[in-house]
Amino acid sequence: REVFLPPWEVGIKKCGALGVMATYPAIDGVPAHASKEIMTGILREEYGFEGLVLSEGGGIGTLVYEGLALIFAFGAYIYLAIRGAMTGAGFIAAGILMSILAAGIQANKSISLTVIWEFDHNGIYHMVQAVGLLVLVYGIRQSMH
Repeated sequence: REVFLPPWEVGIKKCGALGVMATYPAIDGVPAHASKEIMTGILREEYGFEGLVLSEGGGIGTLVYEGLALIFAFGAYIYLAIRGAMTGAGFIAAGILMSILAAGIQANKSISLTVIWEFDHNGIYHMVQAVGLLVLVYGIRQSMH
């Protein structure tokens, strides 16, 4: 906030910018151009910006593509697992499903969990993603034997 936002605030509030381009990199695991907190909360509500917001490159399209690719891969590995056509396919599908679940958790900022320590949505996201990655790697190793 202290480093990246001041030039935007000046450009919008003092110079009257009519358009901005949202960036693709993620902040707290959420791509900036898909962040309600940034695009609506800061840009529109806090700064009062009423102009045009462009997505960088294929920003929104990339998010849609990544989501569809995960769903397609999940379905394909479930199919392989049910048919018994690939050893480890069920674990790979489970790892992919956990990645999809982690993305949903990351997007929902109201989720928290207390197990000795309190974890916010970002902490839960990382835990689920880490377990999903381990399950995915296990499935891949199984498929190589």
